[in-house]
Amino acid sequence: MFNSPKTNEITSQIKDNTEHLVESAKEAASDIAAETKDAAQTLGKKIQATTADTKSDAEALIASLRELLAEKPLQTKAEEIKTQLAGQYNEWKDTVQHEVELALKESQARSRKVLNDQPLLTLAVAVGAGAFIGYLIGSHQSSEQKS
Repeated sequence: MFNSPKTNEITSQIKDNTEHLVESAKEAASDIAAETKDAAQTLGKKIQATTADTKSDAEALIASLRELLAEKPLQTKAEEIKTQLAGQYNEWKDTVQHEVELALKESQARSRKVLNDQPLLTLAVAVGAGAFIGYLIGSHQSSEQKS
């Protein structure tokens, strides 16, 4: 009853469609991974450049502080150093925070672009993930029932 030619043909089509879906999901995952890697490399380069600039600023600040220590009384020096350090800290914090926010927005935009440009691929990845999770849950429940 279940071994009819029509049933075998349908089973074959389902198998082919499943294999095609798996291949599409693999390609989508590969594309998304490549986009993520590119975004991470771009972010790394921006942070590295910002860090280099920050290092230069810190060295200039240290030189400025040394000059202050050499020419003014200790209490006046301490107040000026405190003021300079507070201003420089806020500037560095704002710069790094801005760069991280820009990198995050760029990563989100790239992810959205990939998802919008390839909706079938996105759907294939989602279906594959759902099937995998269903398989894991199902096998876990069946092993609990055996116990």
